[in-house]
Amino acid sequence: METQDEQPGARDDQSVAPAPRRPRQVEGDARYLQKEARRILKRHGARIAASAVEEIQAAVAGIDTARARTDHVAMDGECERLDSLLQDHAAFARKSALRETMESVGFALCLALGVRTCVYEPFKIPSGSMIPTLQVGDHIFVNKFVYGVQVPGMNQVVAEDAITPIQRGDVVVFRYPLDPAEGDYIKRVIGIGGDTVRVQGREIWIRPRGAARFEPVAQKSAGGACLDEDGVTEISACERIEETLGDHTYVVRYMNYAGLQDAPIAPKPQTYEVPEGHLFVMGDNRDQSKDSRLWRKPTEAVSADRVLSQQDLRDLGGSDATFIMSRPSSGAQDTNVDEVAYHGRTRAPGYDFRLDVWRTPPLGSDAVFRALQRLMPDAARTTVGELVRNGTDLVGQAKAATLETGAEIDALFVGGDAKTWVAAFYLQPADTVMRIQCGRRSCTTSAQLAEKIANTVREFNQDHSQAAKELVQLDRRATFQADWVERDAVPARYYRTRFESPAYNKAPDGRDVVELMAWRGRGTGQGKALLRDAALIRAGRPRASADSLPDLGEDAWLAEGPGKYS
Repeated sequence: METQDEQPGARDDQSVAPAPRRPRQVEGDARYLQKEARRILKRHGARIAASAVEEIQAAVAGIDTARARTDHVAMDGECERLDSLLQDHAAFARKSALRETMESVGFALCLALGVRTCVYEPFKIPSGSMIPTLQVGDHIFVNKFVYGVQVPGMNQVVAEDAITPIQRGDVVVFRYPLDPAEGDYIKRVIGIGGDTVRVQGREIWIRPRGAARFEPVAQKSAGGACLDEDGVTEISACERIEETLGDHTYVVRYMNYAGLQDAPIAPKPQTYEVPEGHLFVMGDNRDQSKDSRLWRKPTEAVSADRVLSQQDLRDLGGSDATFIMSRPSSGAQDTNVDEVAYHGRTRAPGYDFRLDVWRTPPLGSDAVFRALQRLMPDAARTTVGELVRNGTDLVGQAKAATLETGAEIDALFVGGDAKTWVAAFYLQPADTVMRIQCGRRSCTTSAQLAEKIANTVREFNQDHSQAAKELVQLDRRATFQADWVERDAVPARYYRTRFESPAYNKAPDGRDVVELMAWRGRGTGQGKALLRDAALIRAGRPRASADSLPDLGEDAWLAEGPGKYS
């Protein structure tokens, strides 16, 4: 019994030996202590006693000897001895735990930032422009080293194309070219520098630099169902197409408009020349992607001497006339015209709504407004107040707000036909003209038309730079499809040049000045009849009669004046 009583007490008095450390731990501590010891001796050896320096060096050598024999027990002992020596003789030079932690964290951050800036960077897909290749919300890593090395902190790449040149069919991430501050875009490369790309509907042709003809991008049906941005619900009226471009084969999708009321018919081919150092990119979700097909950068498309030569000017002004050319500033050329039309997809055209906006037009707001009146032969001058009084369905606060805003309109003409109201109004302080066309099933009374006019003006007054589609407030219960013509690069549709004699031969009445204003294509909101009438009004000339130039017909005008050409 005594033996049993004493045995537990004997176990309590015994000390438990610590578990031996793993060789990997010992190796790590040894490397760290050796590195620390060498650093301290190199920088602070003169402040340590010579005998202590010899002992530290002996401990460092002892670790090397134990490592050579793969004797981790001896190595662990030498590590303890070296740690004790450093603590006793060089504590002033050792790093604190906080400093060690901060340096480790700083090194990790620098390494992460370096990798993110120069090698790999994570991105989250924000939109559906690359469906079906990439879905909304997908997380991807972008290899930033494959096309060159980006300089940290700068949007600049060195050794570009030295590692791997960009190939057609690659998916690339880049800054929005027209405004880098807008952020990153992800698209597929269709054309590289020197290529000419032609797009017509779903078909794509590419003519590489130096090639004589276009080659089509191979396409075939990919089958399968189109899914929504969540990748769950199947979308009708959509088709998946497999494309092969270079070494890449991928699937794109197009919306199938066949049978719909607004189906595009025989789209015209669009040709794009890709400058050196640039790319032509498209999203895989072809009909729902903002890409190179829409981006425009202002360039002067036609030189003045290609439109009017010096000989032409001599013919106009006489053989002794001398002209020089001047261009107005870019701001003076900006027509600031855009338009938006909303069409009922499944309802009658009587629900359609259209807004055209002319901000400081080059021909002058007054000329544009008067030209609009000419195009509305049955229109009558009125006010918002009269429109409200002629309709009885606008009451209370809505009526008061409409009348208050309508009082800001300087001139208003309203006309139309049995299906559509047409209203043109002038905001003189803002130098802006607007035209609203509202189907009589959306604007059933003149009061409702007045309310839409007032709402548009109220939105415009909050920010004059808003696009036309941002000024429109429609009944959200109805299903509308927006057909918006954006304010694109002005020189693509409008060009202005002034020719005048040198100062020493300049006539004070302007008889020796020739001004050329040219609109290319349809021009946003600029129908031919509107441009014609506005130009004649600006020149102070009435429209010519059919007898003026019978050989040219109704589309010819004659503006006469002594020594003046308009």
